[in-house]
Amino acid sequence: MGSSTCHIIISTLPFLSLFCYFLYAAYNRPNLLQNAANNVEEEDEITITPLMDMVHTTLLTLTFWVWFAVYTGIFVRKRRRLMKSYLAPANATSEEGTGAIELVGNVYYDRPRGIFCKLIDKCSYTDIAYVTYRHPEGNAEDGSIRYVEKKIRTYHPYHRENVSVLVLKDLPLSGQPKMDVERDVASFQSEHAIRNRDKIKEVVYVAVGWAVFLFSSAIYIITQIDRVGKLNIQDEEDIEDVNLAWIYFAIYTCGFIPMIAGVGNVVQWIVHHRWVTKGGKETDVLTKSVPRELQRDDFATAEEAGRYVAMA
Repeated sequence: MGSSTCHIIISTLPFLSLFCYFLYAAYNRPNLLQNAANNVEEEDEITITPLMDMVHTTLLTLTFWVWFAVYTGIFVRKRRRLMKSYLAPANATSEEGTGAIELVGNVYYDRPRGIFCKLIDKCSYTDIAYVTYRHPEGNAEDGSIRYVEKKIRTYHPYHRENVSVLVLKDLPLSGQPKMDVERDVASFQSEHAIRNRDKIKEVVYVAVGWAVFLFSSAIYIITQIDRVGKLNIQDEEDIEDVNLAWIYFAIYTCGFIPMIAGVGNVVQWIVHHRWVTKGGKETDVLTKSVPRELQRDDFATAEEAGRYVAMA
């Protein structure tokens, strides 16, 4: 079992304990109310959590796990296929395109500035840069030089000049630095990654297991609402409507969850695919050129600054 799978299982144990408590509380609710009704002379009042609140909490958590299962099982795989298509020859065909051509361009590292931006950068674990290259379809109609300027995610946070840029055929705005593509693909095609290729499947299995558990738990809690209502021992204002509970269940399972997990992931993929393949802009004046004189703040670390000097 992969380390990420173990991490998910261990980190979700507190939530598993919570939902097990919900199940026990729902199971014990009829006995608890019956005992309270039989001891009406006692002054102690019992404090209980409404079963309807448990249903809402369970269904909201179910929404997350279904979304996560779809994201991990579909979105991540499609993203990996897209990045692998950059390394295919220009005359090759794949599910995501027809391979890539190789150009020469520059990479301008967009160093976060300001405390707030640096904090977001540390939390996101993503470095942003701009790749610039000559438009693969040549100059404009008036003869002026056309460039492409594109925001990318980079694994090498420093300025670079005269680097190989891969552009998907028939998608001139899809340029990605070859070094970054190779680093991305290596993260799931290296020897270590191949030995753990089933890791994603295990994560999906955990997510599906959680989804089945929560789906079943919601149904059980609703049946307990019905059982409690049939006892006719609660005040009218305390009775929870089982029909309303089933309506909420139907809204979540037939509407809200498919919208978030299905439509949400589809929209996320469309946005990501468009950002990678069509997110650049054509321009005749570059605004993200590598500066002629570099400052220490232009690099993430002193090591990266030294590496750039060595490359120059």
